[in-house]
Amino acid sequence: MRRGAELLITSGSGVSVAAKRQTSTIPIVFLHVGDPIAMGLIENLSHPGRNATGFSDILADLSGKFVDLARQLSKPQETVGYLWHTAWPDGRNRYQTTEQAALTAGVKLRSRGIAEIAEIGDAIAEMKQSRISTLIIQPSPFTYQQRERIIDSAMRRDLCF
Repeated sequence: MRRGAELLITSGSGVSVAAKRQTSTIPIVFLHVGDPIAMGLIENLSHPGRNATGFSDILADLSGKFVDLARQLSKPQETVGYLWHTAWPDGRNRYQTTEQAALTAGVKLRSRGIAEIAEIGDAIAEMKQSRISTLIIQPSPFTYQQRERIIDSAMRRDLCF
């Protein structure tokens, strides 16, 4: 922007939200974001308004499928865990979408949000102590980057995910 950019093309929720915070005049075309309305990037899908437009992904739409798969892996009446990243701009939206899918499906959901790497082990241990049987891990850049640590921690505690 300091060099006189006339257009910003961003990829991912975090970068897109950061760009939006920096300018209200330079046009922004975003790629690969979750819910651009919930994150405040646009006003609505048909008429984005403001200075941003772009393409969202479908991962939030898969929340119901994740809940359905967890329900199939669990015994009836067991609680399903949901690990999500609180520091991600689309994290809360995707958590709420999954929570609604669980409610609709009649699945008990116990969530635990984490903001940092150091919280992973404690969060999974806490969920195991609360007797969850299956763990849904929110698809996000953070959880993808930390997938080995999350998988190792869950496997040590005999959790399906």
